[in-house]
Amino acid sequence: MIFQSKSRQKQRRSYFQSLAPETFLQICTYLSPIDLLSLSKVCKQFYNDLSIVESSTTIQKIWQQSRLKFMPYRILGPPKGMNERNYIRLLIEEKCLFCGKKSRTSKTYWDIGVRACLSCFKKRTTTGYQLFCSDPTACKILRFIPYTKAKNGTKTYWKFLIKSKINEYNSLFENDRFEWFCQQSKQVESIECELASRWHEDYINKLK
Repeated sequence: MIFQSKSRQKQRRSYFQSLAPETFLQICTYLSPIDLLSLSKVCKQFYNDLSIVESSTTIQKIWQQSRLKFMPYRILGPPKGMNERNYIRLLIEEKCLFCGKKSRTSKTYWDIGVRACLSCFKKRTTTGYQLFCSDPTACKILRFIPYTKAKNGTKTYWKFLIKSKINEYNSLFENDRFEWFCQQSKQVESIECELASRWHEDYINKLK
């Protein structure tokens, strides 16, 4: 029975692989995001057909329409630089991006667009107080860096973002820093607005 089952699976897979690309993509328009992800992992051909989203507006649209149809509370599109497929993976899969393990403590951190477990998050972040104790001069740029706020009000920052922003600040001439501060203020306002919207969608998702 086991061999028959495997044989039937191969026959079904062979049938779908022989479909014309247009027919295959038409079938995909009826699938949920979870089904699309599962299908893309069946074989290399399906993976390629559903993963080349940067160069195909048709494939990008299939993922987008699936998200809007089956996940109507996820109205916001992908973060900047992220395609629809990876956006859906971020929303659905529970694996930590850094250690690759599934964990109940994993959550999405929209400030950098990743899912991380608590252990990996703590290794790669620092609080404003910790930074002040180790590098007081760096605190002047913290207001320009997105943060994660704990229930007790503690603000936590990704170390690599702090390092990048410090290097950017230090590379400027003294006369250019005032204009840089103004630009950064506008950017962080826009980022905080987007983060608030994504946190709102997360809250709605928990109520489902």
